[in-house]
Amino acid sequence: MNLIEAEWLTVPETLLSAVAKAIDPNPSPAVGLPQYTDVPRKLIEALIEYMGEDLECDHSVNICMCEWAALVYELKLALGGECLCRSCGGEGTGWDQAKYEAAKKAASAKGLYVNDFDGMIACPDCGGSGTIPMTE
Repeated sequence: MNLIEAEWLTVPETLLSAVAKAIDPNPSPAVGLPQYTDVPRKLIEALIEYMGEDLECDHSVNICMCEWAALVYELKLALGGECLCRSCGGEGTGWDQAKYEAAKKAASAKGLYVNDFDGMIACPDCGGSGTIPMTE
């Protein structure tokens, strides 16, 4: 088969890193609003196909695809015009110290223990879904 016509090509990993860096030369910091860039839909679809081919983990033998699975999930969200909630990071929950303290007080009056779940609330920004519309 002609190399130009091959469905899969071997390229240096440094090339992929350089391409990603060129697309987003100023990655946004971990805290704050994300920056957006326009990319072809076909690129996102191709990345999902490539990265989503085998996401099976076997942690007992140190085969972990969790990071790739999370990235594929985010790419699929992007296809639908959504992204992970900035407030909860996609968890869909937040912390309410006042709720926790009230539960702790009520539990101790009954001789019971309180757990961390008693302070959890649905994220006010995403309503517990973990995702929000992608906006600039």
